[in-house]
Amino acid sequence: MTGRGPATAQTEVAYEVLGEGTADIAYREADAEGIVRNARLPWRKTVRLPQGTTPAVSVTLGEKGGRAGCGLTVAGRHVQRSTAEGAFGRGSCASTESDAAAPRSAPAPVPTSQQGTP
Repeated sequence: MTGRGPATAQTEVAYEVLGEGTADIAYREADAEGIVRNARLPWRKTVRLPQGTTPAVSVTLGEKGGRAGCGLTVAGRHVQRSTAEGAFGRGSCASTESDAAAPRSAPAPVPTSQQGTP
């Protein structure tokens, strides 16, 4: 044991950028931002982030433009997709832990103190 205290729970995050050609990609790692210049598409990377860390990925096209889409999967659940188009187009995806944990079929309850009366 190293004396650092309890281990921080982690969540698996998959980043994906689809398209043709190349693009600049930025993404969140556990304790830093990863940057890939002129990444050949399609591009994928899976990381483990400490719970409470906001996963994020962005794609930036070059002067020739084109079209590329980024996607974000948190704990095995697809949570966001975005598209970049045209010269220097940019798309970005970010999420919170609650995006992966909350069921999609039911809205979050409204706290009693905020409920209005008709």
